[in-house]
Amino acid sequence: CSGMEAWMQRAAAKELHLEWSDKRHDYCDEIVLQMRGLPLQQIHAQRYHLNPPDCQRTYSSILDNRTGIPGLRWARSRLDAYACWCAAENAGPRQWVQMDLGCDHNVAGVVTQGHPPTKDGQQKNCVSKFRVQYRASGGVAECMGTDVEWLTPESNSPFEVTEGGGNLRQESRFVKAVTARFIRIVVLEWQHKIALRAGVLLLHPFEPHVDISPFTVG
Repeated sequence: CSGMEAWMQRAAAKELHLEWSDKRHDYCDEIVLQMRGLPLQQIHAQRYHLNPPDCQRTYSSILDNRTGIPGLRWARSRLDAYACWCAAENAGPRQWVQMDLGCDHNVAGVVTQGHPPTKDGQQKNCVSKFRVQYRASGGVAECMGTDVEWLTPESNSPFEVTEGGGNLRQESRFVKAVTARFIRIVVLEWQHKIALRAGVLLLHPFEPHVDISPFTVG
């Protein structure tokens, strides 16, 4: 195929948001990240960061929400986005971000960033503590129109963000990986204002496989 066709195939594969084992990776991206000074360890880690598109994200509330269209203004929360999700009011734990991964995945944790750095280099607004909830595809319960209860990873301890705002990705790992399609990050504490960009940490193929987590009917 031509060079343009090859480029389009790589771009399409990246937009599928598949697990690393099923995704054709564009190594040119890694070269660019190296040129920007990102350590190789962090570059390799990002291969397992699932970053669902904005159309697969929902929010408890959105600051100055005039359109309600995902991906516009403060209704965006993808990793490395030029803007972030900001809640309509700073009031936890009523504020959350929810991601639909499209199908069940083996999830080892979540990846978070705060507000992108401003022109003056300040990195103030961010979520400093949060709790994670998850659930798998609804199956029989959803087909019957019954609510599916949200589950919490083993230990159920809140996660704390040590790096604050900025573009550095911080991984928050579960004690044990879970099988999930929907991931919800519930805000508990924040600095200045609730601001968040987030993705999902997939289970490394060489890590122990996870059993499918059961879900309960509410």
